[in-house]
Amino acid sequence: MTQKTCKCVNGDVGRKKLKEANDKRRAFYKTAKGLAVKKAYKQKAAKKRQIINQLAELAKLAKKASPQLETIQNLIKLLD
Repeated sequence: MTQKTCKCVNGDVGRKKLKEANDKRRAFYKTAKGLAVKKAYKQKAAKKRQIINQLAELAKLAKKASPQLETIQNLIKLLD
């Protein structure tokens, strides 16, 4: 049961405000400034993904290299 004057998303007023906000957002992202913002977000996300992938690769290498690292440390101890 929805009320006509309810300002939440379930009321008529709330649905109207939500639709207006979505239309305003869509119109903004079609402007030059909106496209620039969209491009900046996309570049930021790509950079973040690249960093995450590099860290994942380092983690894989660290797991494979840890026995070798221990061997090197043991050899250095023997030299002392």
